[in-house]
Amino acid sequence: MCAVSGRIFGLVIPLVFGLSLLFIWEIVTRGANVPQVLLPSFSQI
Repeated sequence: MCAVSGRIFGLVIPLVFGLSLLFIWEIVTRGANVPQVLLPSFSQI
């Protein structure tokens, strides 16, 4: 049982980290009005 929970934990943490990076990227580029030429938001790619 411990090996299964460790494996799930090992998959969930990187997934949450990646999704949070994409969310932060979207918020920063839209909130700071970064020109699309320099850094488009994630939803525009």
